[in-house]
Amino acid sequence: MKKIVITIFISVTLLFLFQIATGYLISKDTKLKTTRITKSKLDATVLIHGACESEWTIDPDYVEKVTGQKAYNLAEAYSNFSDNYLALYLYLKHQKKPNYLVLQVAPQELNRLIPDMLNSYRYANFVDDSVVHEILKKFDSHYAFYSNIPYLRFSYYNNFILHKNLRGLYLILTNKSNNILENGFKAPTESDTLKDFSKLNQKIDKHEWDFEQEQYLRKIIEYCKKENIKIILYKLPVYQKHYNDNPFLKEYTFKINEIAKEYLIPYFTFDTSAITYNYHNYYAVNHFTKQGVTKFNKMLFNTINDSIFKK
Repeated sequence: MKKIVITIFISVTLLFLFQIATGYLISKDTKLKTTRITKSKLDATVLIHGACESEWTIDPDYVEKVTGQKAYNLAEAYSNFSDNYLALYLYLKHQKKPNYLVLQVAPQELNRLIPDMLNSYRYANFVDDSVVHEILKKFDSHYAFYSNIPYLRFSYYNNFILHKNLRGLYLILTNKSNNILENGFKAPTESDTLKDFSKLNQKIDKHEWDFEQEQYLRKIIEYCKKENIKIILYKLPVYQKHYNDNPFLKEYTFKINEIAKEYLIPYFTFDTSAITYNYHNYYAVNHFTKQGVTKFNKMLFNTINDSIFKK
């Protein structure tokens, strides 16, 4: 019996030590946005947010060039609004409050049948935070439960965590910084071109409004209003034929606009702009090529600068 107790004690102690070591290594990987926003001083006055459409489209350097406002792109791929809310919460907890939040809100993000997700593994280093833990419990209850067991907060999603762990170790051993995503923008490359035209003609037959994600969109808006952050909603326009062939996109855009009106905030859409008629601007139905990114940054931030920042 004594041997069993000693074995359990040693095992639990080792797991705690692994947990501390893994958390430390991940905290050194500044390619991770959760690490960058908690360890670096960003001082952004304009915060860009949303899912992959924002991360791969909005260039903070262009924002600063056009508006004179320092910007950071907080958006992360495959995120839903609960994920966006957590990222914003952590940002405001560790950074100077921005003057503006520019948030991508697209119809497909509110279609429950083709959802993005809460990427729980991104918050493995923060599960002891009560706000983080409550949202994890709501959307990923198994992970939230097992994260209370030593080291399982990291090993539960080990395939996502391991390379971040190793990258942090590499940066420590080489005394290098990792500034690949210094401003948060992941620019498309010359190879990001349209290889299959059928991707622009995608028909979405099933859709269902996601009331749960609407709730978190509203939470983000209300959080910003509480913190006196001016919130600007925008929508990255999809290829015109796709937009016309999927009527729910117009229906959902109308609903989002009604939410914006309710909170007296702007919602910029460019559904019939010239950019949407040229397939060379897209490499996927809602992702721009390099030339599309340049055009859309100019379109969006010239509009925001003229209608909001200059007033």
